[in-house]
Amino acid sequence: MSPAVAVRLYGWFSVRYARRHFWRTAAVIVGLSLGAGVFVAVRLAVTTSVRSFEQSMDAVTGSADFVVTRPGGTVPHDVIRDLLSLPVVKTASPVIAVTVKAEIPGGRSAAVRLVGLDPVLDRPLRPWASRTAGDGTDVRSWTALMTERDTVFAGSALARRLGLGAGSRLSVRYMDHHKDFTVLGVLKDEGLGLAEGGMILLADLATAQEFLGSFDGVDRVEGAFRHGGEEEGLRALEQLLGARYAVQRLEERKKSGRSMVAAYEQNLSVLSFVSLFVGMFLVYSLTAFNSVSRRREVAVLRSLGASSRLVFFLFLMDGVLLGIVGWAVGIPVSALFARDLLRAVSGTVTLLFARVDVETVSLSPWDVAASVVLTAGVAALAALQPARSLMDVPPTEAIRPRSTGLGHAPTKRPWPTKTIRHDGPFSAGGAGPFEAHRLPKRLLEVFSGTGRLTALGLTLLGLVWPLSWAPPIHGTPVAGYAAVFFLFCGFSLLAPGALKKVSALSPDSVRRAAGEPCVLALKNLDKAGSRIAVSIGALVTAVALFTALVVMIASFRKTVEAWVHQTVSGDLFLRPMLADLNGYRDPLPDEVVRYLSELPDADVVAYRRIAMTYAGVECALEGIDLDRLRRHGGFLFRRGDAESAYRAMASGEGVIVSEVFSNRTGLRIGDRFRTTVHGRPMDFAVVGIYRDYRTQGAVIYMDAGVLRDRTGDRSWSGARVFFSGSEDQIAQKALRLREELLTRFGSRYDLDMILGRELRQDILEVFDQTFAVTTVLLLMALLVAGLGMMTTLTVMVLERMVQLNTLKAVGASSGQIRRMLLWEAAFMTGVGSLLGLACGFVLSVILIEVINAQSFGWTFLYHVAWDQLGAALPLIAAASLGATVPAQRLAFRHSPAMLLREEAR
Repeated sequence: MSPAVAVRLYGWFSVRYARRHFWRTAAVIVGLSLGAGVFVAVRLAVTTSVRSFEQSMDAVTGSADFVVTRPGGTVPHDVIRDLLSLPVVKTASPVIAVTVKAEIPGGRSAAVRLVGLDPVLDRPLRPWASRTAGDGTDVRSWTALMTERDTVFAGSALARRLGLGAGSRLSVRYMDHHKDFTVLGVLKDEGLGLAEGGMILLADLATAQEFLGSFDGVDRVEGAFRHGGEEEGLRALEQLLGARYAVQRLEERKKSGRSMVAAYEQNLSVLSFVSLFVGMFLVYSLTAFNSVSRRREVAVLRSLGASSRLVFFLFLMDGVLLGIVGWAVGIPVSALFARDLLRAVSGTVTLLFARVDVETVSLSPWDVAASVVLTAGVAALAALQPARSLMDVPPTEAIRPRSTGLGHAPTKRPWPTKTIRHDGPFSAGGAGPFEAHRLPKRLLEVFSGTGRLTALGLTLLGLVWPLSWAPPIHGTPVAGYAAVFFLFCGFSLLAPGALKKVSALSPDSVRRAAGEPCVLALKNLDKAGSRIAVSIGALVTAVALFTALVVMIASFRKTVEAWVHQTVSGDLFLRPMLADLNGYRDPLPDEVVRYLSELPDADVVAYRRIAMTYAGVECALEGIDLDRLRRHGGFLFRRGDAESAYRAMASGEGVIVSEVFSNRTGLRIGDRFRTTVHGRPMDFAVVGIYRDYRTQGAVIYMDAGVLRDRTGDRSWSGARVFFSGSEDQIAQKALRLREELLTRFGSRYDLDMILGRELRQDILEVFDQTFAVTTVLLLMALLVAGLGMMTTLTVMVLERMVQLNTLKAVGASSGQIRRMLLWEAAFMTGVGSLLGLACGFVLSVILIEVINAQSFGWTFLYHVAWDQLGAALPLIAAASLGATVPAQRLAFRHSPAMLLREEAR
């Protein structure tokens, strides 16, 4: 048969049937479209944000191969000359980068990255152009940047936010530095113009040094090797610079940043795929019902010469077409909340990794094509088994008598009484035949359909735990994701056996407890078989996801709260403005340090933080006044003994590292942490690993006195101030000190001061924002599962329309039939919820201990929010019971006499 004839036959055979049962098909399409819409919207939001992040990283690094820094200090200009003298070095560009506050007349301001560079030396590394350039070379623009005093170029995002253009005046503030600049033009959205999401000011190196008063050196020197000379060049750099400076491949830094964002992208994509996965159950439910109710039609088709492959094609196309239509309907659905998702996702990427500035969703043909193929593929996979089951329908079934019921189910065959000979030592008398019907009933159940599903489900569950602990592949927890998939499938396959156990309850006991409708409901569930179990599998998946995320979020929040109150302790925090964004490049002014040191009624804990990169990981080495800190808090240890670690830190023998730093670098307790600070080598043993949930980088802690002795650096990067008294007294003292500091130093220095209570509240708000997208995806998965329950109950009513009307004809009241349907929904919801809870608790452990640890490097203290689960599960049950309303209305739509008369014909 030609493909054209097969497609035409599909229109006659399947499309017309779907049109006659419009609402049944529409319910599945709606559920699938919700899953597809969520998946598409998340993919578009994530890929747009990630693309912006990668563009920003590429724009900052350009084509540079290496970067030279001096942790704790600046790189002298002599180093640039020495680097350029190496034959293997193509170019070496000095760079100063600092986050400043940019203001325009009228009070509008924004935090923006000021980048100072040498336009001549940097030109081979980072191309850029203003929007006024005609030929793309923009020579006039960068020569003007070098020759005209106090001039800058503005990024496009900054220009839009502050309304800047060529000739605009801009006031820039940083610490005690303040200057007005003239905007030469707006950068194009290419090259360096994409850095920091377009929130950038580009200045000549001399202009930036004059503004910051930094004439001794630069923040870093970036350069490129001549073609093919990277390995030789790195050796030459190490020989030239020795241990005084840190040399790093920029590709390692980019790889580290991309791996973290990729982990966030993968986890969010997998989470969004769950909605699509739940929609797969809806497709299976519909195609399985069609395969049962249309067996007689398939037999007629086979008797007319249709091959089994053609039958398989017709029913498989049902799934494919449902997937395509569901995807098409889901695209407008995704457009409804794609912008809000983009805002949430880009905000999370900015908080956790680096600034991105995206306002519109960018449509990628690859993402659109991948989404339609994946949606259609998932639907086709769901229809595969029902379509395969119809290939064995014999043509002779077309002439069998009609069965009672909606469809034409196959005649049940008795259990075969095949004679099995066994001549082993366990046979009666050593030999002799016995019949299969004499096998124990439990053994027969193992080989039945339900028993096979249960055995397969237990096998998959047995593979979950060992599989989940397999190491990641290129930083991606592939085995962990596979374990989650096996977990969902395993618990879903247990649903038929669980239903069978429930339906085997004693009818007399059930009748006395709940009445005859409950007994009939149990019998109907037993007859319905695995098709109902498929919809229960959807509920299992949704409830498991809900439970796991509730546990994970509660565990995360509980751990963060403990970390905040123990590690982020303090009543007033003080540091230079935008210090975290600037890597604490500038210490607190000496006047401020002297004033804080002389406070009479406060305990001041000073710290010195030095930004660096270790094994490609952005981090910071921090020396903190350990004795004073321990009076008011400490560290939340993940591994190691706290007292032993504190003694080793105080004696100068060791450091403690964060869990994220340990997981990303591989350093464990007993390993050596070696680096260079202020040109002096540092070598310490790792004596402890503590929990840390900072959004930017990781921190290695040592005692402040040890850091001063080793480096001679006595400056403060910041301080925590502790007061004594009641909570109200502490708050009043902290407010008075902040006002005093603003009065004394506010006109000269930009200081960042925040009350400890406000800081801890802000951290928890960042946490809530991080999980906002997760909550949306969770609600959508539950909605799709509710549609699955409604579809299943409606199909059950359609299958038993004659049975239900027979009950009405012999005297059953409408209330009794409604109660029967409610009991069916209650049993299905109960089984699904219990299995989902069990699956969810196992899933939560995998998410916390495996996937989050391998993806982001942190784990949490396990905590179950019983109040949230206790409040949510009854709502899920009520929603499932509410799904019976359409089925009840369908059951009483027609007159019993009319239906019975039509069936008798």
